[in-house]
Amino acid sequence: MNFPGLCPRATRVAAALVLLSLCLLPPSSSFSRLLPPSPAFFQDTFPGPGLNPAAFDTRFADFALRNGNLILRYSSAQVASPSGIECTPPAGDSDAAERTINLSFLGGGSELSNSLFICYAVGPGWGLSLPTLPSMPSSNDRTGYIIRPIRHGDGTNEVKFYRNDFGWVKEIKNDWTLPANPVTTIRRAVIRHRRNGEHHIALTFDTGLPFEKIYDFADSSYPPDTIHRGIQLIAKGHTYSSIDLDIRTDTWTVSESPSPFLPPSPVFSSLLQSSPAFSRLLQSSPAPLPSPSSPALTDDALDSMGLADMDQHNYYEASVHLSKALDMRKKKYGPEDLKVAESLDHLGKLYTNKNFAEAERYYVESLRIRTKKFARAGPGLLPSLDGLIDVYCVEEKYAEAEPLFKLELTIMENTSGTDSRELAARATKLAMIYAGKLNRPGDAEPLFKQALDLREKNLPPDSLDLEAAVFNLAADYHVEGRFAEAETLYLRALAIKELALGKDHPDVAGSLSKLARLYVTLNRFAEAEPLFKRVMDIRQKSLGQDHPFTWESMRDMAQLDMREGRDAEAEGLYKLILNIQEEHLGPDNHDAAVTMNDLASFYSSQRRFAEALPLYKNSLRIMEKEFGRNGPDADLIMSNIAMIHLAEKRYADAEPLYKELLSYRTKRLGKNHADVIDALDRLAIICAKLNRPKESKTYAERAKKIREKIVH
Repeated sequence: MNFPGLCPRATRVAAALVLLSLCLLPPSSSFSRLLPPSPAFFQDTFPGPGLNPAAFDTRFADFALRNGNLILRYSSAQVASPSGIECTPPAGDSDAAERTINLSFLGGGSELSNSLFICYAVGPGWGLSLPTLPSMPSSNDRTGYIIRPIRHGDGTNEVKFYRNDFGWVKEIKNDWTLPANPVTTIRRAVIRHRRNGEHHIALTFDTGLPFEKIYDFADSSYPPDTIHRGIQLIAKGHTYSSIDLDIRTDTWTVSESPSPFLPPSPVFSSLLQSSPAFSRLLQSSPAPLPSPSSPALTDDALDSMGLADMDQHNYYEASVHLSKALDMRKKKYGPEDLKVAESLDHLGKLYTNKNFAEAERYYVESLRIRTKKFARAGPGLLPSLDGLIDVYCVEEKYAEAEPLFKLELTIMENTSGTDSRELAARATKLAMIYAGKLNRPGDAEPLFKQALDLREKNLPPDSLDLEAAVFNLAADYHVEGRFAEAETLYLRALAIKELALGKDHPDVAGSLSKLARLYVTLNRFAEAEPLFKRVMDIRQKSLGQDHPFTWESMRDMAQLDMREGRDAEAEGLYKLILNIQEEHLGPDNHDAAVTMNDLASFYSSQRRFAEALPLYKNSLRIMEKEFGRNGPDADLIMSNIAMIHLAEKRYADAEPLYKELLSYRTKRLGKNHADVIDALDRLAIICAKLNRPKESKTYAERAKKIREKIVH
């Protein structure tokens, strides 16, 4: 038996796969316990890249092979697509009643984080069994189930289960009963699923000792007829991260029972009778879709059904109904009718949950139709404008969103009967973009004022919406340096919030904190101190000492203590924060790394370099593990370490750090940035101290040229 294009070893493996598929023996159908899967439907030890496409299919595959094990390696940055490997059994018996999948993870296992997805019962199609994200291909027509083990930053762990209907992903179950730290890795996954919708899953985690978690759930409406094929192991990077993940897996095995359709097993029958939770799950499963060809289903009925499906997060069913309604309306009314535009808007709203490019396409077409129908810009444009603006904002296409925002506000202002609350909300949204995204506080101010004026006219004096409008304008003045006006408005916002919520509410603490920071900016420390103490007291009582907002208030107090020369109090607070964070989150977490940097900076300010340096290095190690070597946090910490080396006249230790900083800053900030000049100046000093005058002169001249270019 020969397979063209395969190496001899791969050919032998492929032949063995075919022989195995001819010698199937049905495994035990009992779901009451897990057994090692008997004869393998396919076994994959990944002998090399020349793999038999009839036996399995690899997509999105960036992998290496080491000692017969699969090493799934990916590097994921902010906008990178998830990557993974997919295996599907040979063509043949696709109507099996039961399938067992056994995945064993060797080596370091897989880190329990937001990065790992195990997908099974994957149906035919292209794309990963995940929601389509802006960074992913738009084509995603997969079906199947997704297991997602998650390790949260606060040390808690959970496992979520999703169902994917042709790219529309819906959560069907989650579990929070995994132990907290130190769950770090998943070692083994054994999955049994049946054509009648029963699922039995055993996950083994590493907590220092093996910890096994069993999950049983039923989903009688899916898969609809056959037991779907395939396995996917998918890795998805965190935002702003750039990491490599090694997943070492030994033999993956899949076994199938070709027996006739199976009724619910005794285990599941008793489970469903005794468990209200499982009964509710079955009741909430979507009913079979009514036939769109039924005479009773008019275009309006289909459109209404689609909107109702969307409200219930049944997105796949919504896509079927809304798409059929659109087709019927095009035939019934013509492609340029407002009914067609309405359907396009509804599909745009639906696809905002899945694929922004598709949502944008629907809204643009609807806006084109509406613009042709209305000779003047009128309220008839608003449904399409609203949706398209929101999609552009999510995609951060602010240049495209801005003129549409302005048109929308003009229409709303000129339309009698416009809801003032909606007008204020839209004005505020554009103002927030100007202030927070485009760094144009001057353009934000009139819009914040407009929103405040509308809310003052229409809301009672203790309304939290009014408070938000006052606070937004105060924050804008703060950024613009109009501190007296900002203070007046901060005080007014604080009074409204205290009236509405009471003086000890956690939300009041946020307003107090903003006012206190304004006083610090103005060097009015005596007025800031009681506010910071009050914030800390409110948050400790309402949120607890292990809450991030409480740490934030303690950090503010520590920084004020430093400014006021209360060094012992500042050091004590920093140490307390660090102890709490390490106790609740473990020693290697981001929040603890930030506090280490703060404490190290405190020691550096007192020239206690021997205490500062190990804290800086540990903080840098954690940041590198999470975000990579090249990132803003790593830049700051490396700069702090290099400054200590300079202060201690250890120039040879400082030089490689500044060279690394120079390279990174040039790539990230551009060669004419002030931080690039700073690195060049430091390197000029270091080379001079190391008796290398030519290099010193070169760095100094580069810095001089950049300064001259900036001045001119």
